Amino acid sequence: METRLDNKPVDVSGFLRSVLVSDSPSAILILGSEANLQREIPIIRHVAQQPGIRLVACTSPEAFEAASNRWRPVLFLVLEPTILKKQEFSTLLQRFPSIPLMAICRFFGAKEEWAAIIERPHTVFCNTGEVFSEVLANLIQRSLEGKKFLPSPTSGIVAEAIFYMNKSYSEQISRWKMASYLNTSEDYLSRIFHTQMGISLWNYLARLRVQHAIGLLYSTGAGLAEIADLTGFQDEAYFCRVFKRIAGATPGYFRSRSFSDVRKVQESD
Repeated sequence: METRLDNKPVDVSGFLRSVLVSDSPSAILILGSEANLQREIPIIRHVAQQPGIRLVACTSPEAFEAASNRWRPVLFLVLEPTILKKQEFSTLLQRFPSIPLMAICRFFGAKEEWAAIIERPHTVFCNTGEVFSEVLANLIQRSLEGKKFLPSPTSGIVAEAIFYMNKSYSEQISRWKMASYLNTSEDYLSRIFHTQMGISLWNYLARLRVQHAIGLLYSTGAGLAEIADLTGFQDEAYFCRVFKRIAGATPGYFRSRSFSDVRKVQESD
């Protein structure tokens, strides 16, 4: 069941929709385009359902302002950097400097796209997708329980590490190389990353590689050895072991599921 405000009233020219009905005045505001909302809402609904908290999706500054006036924001979820390029969104976010913000994206591009919030207090970055659901759920739970994320600029180092992995996941990444790139020590980087994200740096990297591999299994006919090489794994055997541990199923299962989806579409046509 969902509620919806008409997208063309006098005070709201954008899209505003609650995807979880609740009588509570508290709300998680989700900022993104219609396309990204349609793709990510099922995952967000799954990981962010909390008793007494409403999920509200906004695609325009007008919708964001209406939602923030109608409900009490307890968390912001930003789905794409283009939102931050709209001055109205940035101005509205500045009204809530103490409200946690999570930038969540299937895969992050250039860090410059997110420069407006990298150093923002109470901000965390996290990839999304099948293998990140548990990580994302834990981060949201921590936020709603009032547990603080790392302060700036320490949180910015963690964000930089996530951008680095998103850019270099297909390469052989060493801890010393990443620490050197971020101008910090290996032990310090590992410690603050685990504190912020709730998992180790290498667990996060493995998940990121597996998420990319899932995309290749769904969208290409590449062999497992080729996919392993494209996603930064040393060899096919190691790739298959890590994949099953992270995803809970073999690469072959995911590929067969993608073929099954294709057949369903063909049959429906």
